[in-house]
Amino acid sequence: MGTTSGRAVLDRLLAERPTFHYDQTQDWSLGAGPLEILVDRVRPGWRVLETGCGYTTVVLAAAGAELITVAPSPYEHEAIVAWCRDAGIPTENLHWEEATSETALPGRELGTLDLVLIDGAHAFPIPFIDWFYAGGALRPGGLLLVDDTQVPSPRLLRDFLDAEGARWRRVTEVDNCAVFERIGDAPLVGMDDWQGQSWAPVRQTPLERVVALSRRGRGVVRLRTRLRAALSATSPPHS
Repeated sequence: MGTTSGRAVLDRLLAERPTFHYDQTQDWSLGAGPLEILVDRVRPGWRVLETGCGYTTVVLAAAGAELITVAPSPYEHEAIVAWCRDAGIPTENLHWEEATSETALPGRELGTLDLVLIDGAHAFPIPFIDWFYAGGALRPGGLLLVDDTQVPSPRLLRDFLDAEGARWRRVTEVDNCAVFERIGDAPLVGMDDWQGQSWAPVRQTPLERVVALSRRGRGVVRLRTRLRAALSATSPPHS
């Protein structure tokens, strides 16, 4: 029976590099930096939700978190639980949701969460779906981790959260994992719709809109003129 010390568990993971995922060739884990953040920050009894699974699942279980792991592969679940048992890590607080996050999260009662880790599917808009449903359950001061910010969709989510300074504060970013703290408990999307979001298209003044429309109109006129000239040049002469 092994130790359940968070630091010892992380050291063992990084030394052994087990492959939990279905292809059995990669660990797809967070970098050592974000994993150390989980070891340092998460406390026993914290309610945590993660999309995706892997080394984070092991570290969070070892920390004594009440963990909801949303990931569709039963193979990965079985491999992680087997490794935890071998390492002496209790798994009774690991609740596996065998589904994709976009189908599992909508309508699910999550209660109040202390930490959310978004590291499931990276295709647009799934990271935003994860954030919308799970991030909305975070307590004020709770942590949100967005992994793989080198990929377009997670990077876009990170940039959006950076702009939402009234609701989110970036704590750090390490190894392509951005860590945010939730500020307050205001709804993620306010009643004032997009106008109340800092991250929004550049607003044009009425004068700028008139100028843009006039330029667009001149462009259409020029295009029509060129088309007429081209048609005239290729049309056979009238007999």
